[in-house]
Amino acid sequence: MQLKAIFFVALTVLSANQAVLANQSSNEEIIKSPNDTRFYQTFTLANKLQVLVISDPDTDKAAASLNVSVGSADNPVNRPGLAHFLEHMLFLGTKKFPLANEYSTFIDSHGGSQNAFTSQDNTNYYFDIKQDSLDDALDRFSQFFISPLFSEKYTDRERQAVHSEYQARLKDDAQRNYAVFKKIMNPEHPGSRFFIGSLATLSDNKQSKIRDDLMSFYQKSYSANNMNLVILGKEPLSELKALAIKYFSSIENKNTDKLSIKVPRLDPNLLPRLLKVKTLKDFRLLTLTFPTPSSKAFYRHKPLSYLSALVGYEGEGSLIAYLKERGLANSLRTSSSIESDVESAFQVSISLTPKGLDKRDLVVESFFSFIAKMHKGGVKADLYNEEKRLSAQAFKFIAKQSPASYVVHLSQVLDEYPQQNWLNAGYLMEQFSAPDITSFLAKIVPDNMLVNLQAKQLATNQTEPLFGGQYSSQQLSPEQLSLWRNPSDNPKLFIRSDNPYIAEDLSLVVGQIDTVIDAKPLAPSLNSISEGVTLWHLQDKTFLTPKANLFFSLFMPVKKLDLKDKLALDLYASLLNDKLNKQLYDAASAGLYISLYAHRRGLSVRVSGYNDKQTLLIQELAALSEFTFSQQRFDIIKDNFQRSLSNQLKDKPYQQLLSKLTQQLLDSANTEQKLAALADIKLEDVYQISKTLFSRAELRILSHGNVDLNEAKEITSLVQKQLNIQKVVKVSDSQLVQELQPSNFLELEQQLDNTDSAVVWYLQGVDNSYKQRAATTLLSEMIASDYANQLRTEQQLGYLVFASNMSLHKMPGLTLITQSPDASVAKINNSNQAFLERFTQRLLNIPSTEFETFKLSLIARYKTKERTIYQRSSRFWSELNYKILNFDERQALISAVQSLTLKDSQQSWQAMLQKQIRLSGFSSDEPSNN
Repeated sequence: MQLKAIFFVALTVLSANQAVLANQSSNEEIIKSPNDTRFYQTFTLANKLQVLVISDPDTDKAAASLNVSVGSADNPVNRPGLAHFLEHMLFLGTKKFPLANEYSTFIDSHGGSQNAFTSQDNTNYYFDIKQDSLDDALDRFSQFFISPLFSEKYTDRERQAVHSEYQARLKDDAQRNYAVFKKIMNPEHPGSRFFIGSLATLSDNKQSKIRDDLMSFYQKSYSANNMNLVILGKEPLSELKALAIKYFSSIENKNTDKLSIKVPRLDPNLLPRLLKVKTLKDFRLLTLTFPTPSSKAFYRHKPLSYLSALVGYEGEGSLIAYLKERGLANSLRTSSSIESDVESAFQVSISLTPKGLDKRDLVVESFFSFIAKMHKGGVKADLYNEEKRLSAQAFKFIAKQSPASYVVHLSQVLDEYPQQNWLNAGYLMEQFSAPDITSFLAKIVPDNMLVNLQAKQLATNQTEPLFGGQYSSQQLSPEQLSLWRNPSDNPKLFIRSDNPYIAEDLSLVVGQIDTVIDAKPLAPSLNSISEGVTLWHLQDKTFLTPKANLFFSLFMPVKKLDLKDKLALDLYASLLNDKLNKQLYDAASAGLYISLYAHRRGLSVRVSGYNDKQTLLIQELAALSEFTFSQQRFDIIKDNFQRSLSNQLKDKPYQQLLSKLTQQLLDSANTEQKLAALADIKLEDVYQISKTLFSRAELRILSHGNVDLNEAKEITSLVQKQLNIQKVVKVSDSQLVQELQPSNFLELEQQLDNTDSAVVWYLQGVDNSYKQRAATTLLSEMIASDYANQLRTEQQLGYLVFASNMSLHKMPGLTLITQSPDASVAKINNSNQAFLERFTQRLLNIPSTEFETFKLSLIARYKTKERTIYQRSSRFWSELNYKILNFDERQALISAVQSLTLKDSQQSWQAMLQKQIRLSGFSSDEPSNN
């Protein structure tokens, strides 16, 4: 449950007369995006819990998030993982709702989802749900913070789940690297301690019992004055406020102080330092970290963000463009973060090639050569103002996020910024200040640097005890420091110039605002350009944004590419993206994106973003069929592909089984077969598949958004010209997914390089009709919560336990997935069989009211509104490629669910029980079933 997503999103204006507080008033305004039509009210309950309610009359989902300013840094020194363990325990029953799965079952059966995460500084609990179920959901949710049970039964069992979560991360390279980093952290910093928890840290000991410590930690730390609550719903503000007061006023206020970290993560005397960590997967990553003073007070100006944008630039003259040209690197990523009130950090991560790993000192020298250029000509008002303009543009046309993502972000920032900037803080770049930027730039020096090198080939001399990561930590040599303090002047590195792709015409196409009517939803119309060329177009003004999406695909007239041609096509797409990246990075920075990807029968291109400069972008695709590639870049791209395939063999056990399942159903090559075939592919093979692709193909185009039909036709002509297809032909589709035969169970096994065992059971739907797709998805909806409760919570078979709908190219199915650190495959299989038998009986006796509740939940999911123009375009594109030319898939599925009877579901279930694939993944020391 430790998922954390950081979103910068926008609130609407809050007028003074709307800011009605429970015990105070506010005259501040919350600055909004002009496109935001929601209403907001903030107030503080009598118990000092801060609340923000959001009324969105157009929403189809309600959501809530409660953020507690208590995280893993607050763990008692003798109880590592206690905050995380507490997060788990709050889901397992309260005095008012004592059943361990009552909350999750309610949310899941009412079209919602729920989760939580524990980070260093906070713990966040959240859910979304169909909008008419918010009241009952808040009733259950609020009890977490009023009267949790902490039953002895589940206290003992859930320790196993936390331990399983810890075990599941033992072979995660990122987690292992982080654990090693903790070994060199300032020991006075709470982040240096173990956060996840295990049986060793969460068991009774001579000093205390774990349940007593758990309850004491909750009573001491979970206080209303350290909480923020955000609720989003369809109801008016007054009703949402009443719900907050009704359900959350009973949370006790203990007037606890929020933990304030006053020490840096790294002792300055430790730097400069080299930390080498040996990886399990095959990759090479060089990360340079520079501690800086805290940038929190500079959020309106963002000097670190400005530096990050310039160093992370990928166009002409950039650091990554030079490193790629020399064959030293694959990619580069920069970031800046606020670690605490006393420090921030600037970081650059470079994915190295094998040559780059050997010449890593040269890579670091090149980085400091670029930093030298920054000192000479990078701190410029015009470039800052360009970044400011792009940020303002992004905020002005910001798209709606999902309600869950929205409330999670907001609940975390209420304490971080003044009220007026709650939602525009991430976009502010108010004023250029050369002294501020220069002061942070001055911290990017060799003597203030941690070099973190991760690779499989490294020699190390120490082992981190909790995750087993092999590492070494040492001072940088005087020779290295001397080289990097005085880097050579590199004429191929220079600061970027102005961006030519920034949109200037942000007007909307003329016409009435489109609305979606259930009976007749918005849909593209067909325009046949010529034989083998079709344009589907929709001028869509729903989102009030000057953006458009242009998707097009080339389909070769073959039923299925052979393995060699498919791999050559994948390499071709990767080489195209690689070659275009440098010249098109400016477009991406300006909010105009292009991506190319290979599919089973050809190549697809997606152009999305502001429509103003899309024609200019498409012109960059000139003579796409005639592109040439250097042997060096081919070798690097091929090596990357090979490593990616090899690394799949070290994925989590259940992920490996899902890949094997997909290969079985699609009759596709496995990883070993792909690696064998890839070894023989040469650059000439890539040129040959390119020649084949552009010699005979069908061209399908979708134009959607802020573009009228005439302009769409002009763009289509331009695309045809640029692609230069020699002969445009019509192609036919083919069946993709293997249809299982009843009563012919498949048993598949796989040996795993992992101590965990895993089981995946796949039950295939009867057919791909709308009725059976609806029936299968409904059954997975009914199963999900019960399966997790039985095998995870009650039987404690593992942390990774879930049931999921699995639709593959419209063929419906569901999967039962369990990965366990200690249960045998045989035990998991027995539990699965018992569960299926139990569910069969449940389905025979389920009350009609409960069945109808699940139907309404699924209908709510199908009715989820598209919040961005890209989401809608992607749906149109998917329907188009599956020949759903009325673009009415969701409406058809809703109708199918509405007409489903309990008998229909029972018959579908019985048929699915006869169409199974069972996959087992055995650890190296566990015998198979054979």
